[in-house]
Amino acid sequence: MVLGLIFWVIWFLIKKRSFSKDGFCNKMIATFIIVGFNQQPGIITDNLKSFQCQNLYRNDTPERYLKEDYDILCFEGEHLSWALGFYLPLILFWMIILPVALIIILTRHRKKLANKDIKEKYSFLFRGFKLKYYFWEFIILTRKYLLMLIAVFGQFHSSAV
Repeated sequence: MVLGLIFWVIWFLIKKRSFSKDGFCNKMIATFIIVGFNQQPGIITDNLKSFQCQNLYRNDTPERYLKEDYDILCFEGEHLSWALGFYLPLILFWMIILPVALIIILTRHRKKLANKDIKEKYSFLFRGFKLKYYFWEFIILTRKYLLMLIAVFGQFHSSAV
């Protein structure tokens, strides 16, 4: 995201464009949406893996360890602090807060989606659809989130071999 900011600043300086008149903010918003949208699945999956634990002891007295690092006991001490203080807020931000904020913004502007200013900022989210179906990308996102959850946590309920 920082590279996007640097790119647009250099581009505006080289072209000798006004930062206020020539849509610098629109270009930055569009860049953040595109980069964030493309990075989102990896960020969410990596954060969900922080909650993926496996029992490495007996079933009657289980000891669950993090699948990514079997030296870390799940939801004890430092792992609990990281899980609740860092990973969970990131998951909530990327899976709930950010998509809801974007759908609220698009819904508020739904009658002006053909407007040049709105299109320049947010068209990445609805470009492939008719304007009346601007929300469809968020239905696809929900499906993608469910698949990520199944991919990461689906192994918990698989039968033991």
